[in-house]
Amino acid sequence: MKRLKISLINCRGSYYSATLLILIFSFLFSCSRVERVEGSNDLSSMLDSIGSLIRGDNASSADEETSDTQVDENASENTSTQRYPYSSDNTQVTSEANEGSSSDQSYDNRRLPTTNDLLSLSSTVKIARPSVVNIFTKKRIRVRIDPFFEFFFNQDALPDRWRTQTNLGSGVIFSTEGHIITNHHVIQDADEILVALDGGVQLEAVLVGSDPRSDLAVIKIDDENMDEGVLTPIRTASSEAEIGDIVLAIGNPFGVGQSVSQGIVSALKRDLGTNLYEEFIQTDAAINPGNSGGALVNSRGELIGINTAIYSRSGGSQGVGFAIPLSLVNRVVPEIIESGKVSYGFIGVYLQELSPTIAESLGASFTQGAVITNIIEGSPAAQAGLDVGDIITSLNNQKITSASEVIIIISEVRPGDQVDMVIWRENQYIDLKVSVASEDEGF
Repeated sequence: MKRLKISLINCRGSYYSATLLILIFSFLFSCSRVERVEGSNDLSSMLDSIGSLIRGDNASSADEETSDTQVDENASENTSTQRYPYSSDNTQVTSEANEGSSSDQSYDNRRLPTTNDLLSLSSTVKIARPSVVNIFTKKRIRVRIDPFFEFFFNQDALPDRWRTQTNLGSGVIFSTEGHIITNHHVIQDADEILVALDGGVQLEAVLVGSDPRSDLAVIKIDDENMDEGVLTPIRTASSEAEIGDIVLAIGNPFGVGQSVSQGIVSALKRDLGTNLYEEFIQTDAAINPGNSGGALVNSRGELIGINTAIYSRSGGSQGVGFAIPLSLVNRVVPEIIESGKVSYGFIGVYLQELSPTIAESLGASFTQGAVITNIIEGSPAAQAGLDVGDIITSLNNQKITSASEVIIIISEVRPGDQVDMVIWRENQYIDLKVSVASEDEGF
């Protein structure tokens, strides 16, 4: 009995020790939980929490779950009023959702895109695509006689040998009368021109006129039996493109069929040195052989340019493509339709960019302008008294920053009109009036 009593005392001591340890850990746990959840250091609150733990009362837990549920519901309500920032409708975040929260919290609370937030330019493509056509050309090329036969035989006595060369490109429907815009290099020297509409209908076309200087040409579908409504003229943009605008390039790359590529306007007024008249739109939308003459449209499906060239070391797209701006298209195409050609203003000067070195040698303190390097004898420039070394600083009250600007401004002046010119010569500005002639006059 004595031994059993001692054992019971020891067990009872162990029980009390274990209970005491449980109470201590419960006390510490409740303190940390109360501070974390309720943000309170009040001793009475701590004791109440401890009492609840000892009694096994789950009321506080139930309250906590209810509170968490309410917080989740509030968060859900706030989230449901937000819009995905890149969805088709405008980004809207309610003031209630952002009230009392930091910018980081606002960012984290934005919901991910769902099916309703699908980003797509399909509506843009549906607007512009019917106005873009595929163009196929054929021309006969005389095959050169082998030099061996030329040496032993009279070339005139040998029969002519010809082969047919095919070319492909794209075009943009300009009018319901059948006028289609394309590039000059697409239809150059073509004997046959075939147009394939978006629906697959193929029609023959004839050349109306072309302009090598702007690399623009107009062809016309020659089919009196064509049904009305078959042709859908392209919409044109009412405002100029800006850097960063989303654009689509539509055309027939490599002859695989009409395709669409997407990019942005990378730069404006690019001068490649390939034509006299250059203010290209640069884009990273994929432009490949076969895209020439196709449409570059904005996100509303409106024409902003005609695809014409790429910069590439491989022959394919490397993200640097160029399009003729709509401003030049509107200037050139109506004149081609009316007369079959384009007349450009001409004053008879050769120009060079004003570099810091040239400016210093001419005694100029500025580095923007165009330097006259040569003057054609008898031209309007010679008659107006211009001289080699003159720096053109202004034309028609427009400041000149490059030689290409002079060419563009002069070319847009109607032959027979005059331009107001300001030049820098021998440390002074001189005002002149220069008559503009036509390039066709042949100085």
